[in-house]
Amino acid sequence: MIAFISGICEYIGDKFAVVSTGGIGYQIFAPENGLRKINCGETVKFHTRLASRDDGIFLYGFLNFSELEAFNLLLGVSGVGPKSALAVLSELPPDDLARAVANNDIFSITKCAGVGKKSAERIVLELKDKLYGFKPAEQKPASARNDAIEALEALGYSRAAALRAVMQVAETNMESAAIIKSALKVLAKG
Repeated sequence: MIAFISGICEYIGDKFAVVSTGGIGYQIFAPENGLRKINCGETVKFHTRLASRDDGIFLYGFLNFSELEAFNLLLGVSGVGPKSALAVLSELPPDDLARAVANNDIFSITKCAGVGKKSAERIVLELKDKLYGFKPAEQKPASARNDAIEALEALGYSRAAALRAVMQVAETNMESAAIIKSALKVLAKG
């Protein structure tokens, strides 16, 4: 088991970095938000997880240990593989993931590339009691967004149209009534 790799970042590619240490270059797949925080030529440390699949052995890395813990928990969810787990952590850092799970916020999880509604529901169901170590961020905005989406659907708008409008107007700490009002203006414009 490789617990971590520390070395010089030689290259940043699409969803991975190459880290040189001890004369060896390790290709480490990482969440996109983590890759944006590093630069080539600087020393970087990745907490890692080695995974074997039919098509090879892959090394997954995270800039902090809580991301690695969240990755391991996501891999424990049936139907969630390393690619999906990375996609979730690219969109939702561990505290945001904990908030989404605590609020049954399927919508936020389905925004992650390659994660459908059924996978998001499994993530919420299976991680409900496992993310207690993470501190959920403010819970009100996601709940307000969900309430707004449901209200717009009740008014006859399709779920897709409601989602687009709410995502376009929702801001942190907005009440659901304000989100609905702004979203209706967007929907009225077409």
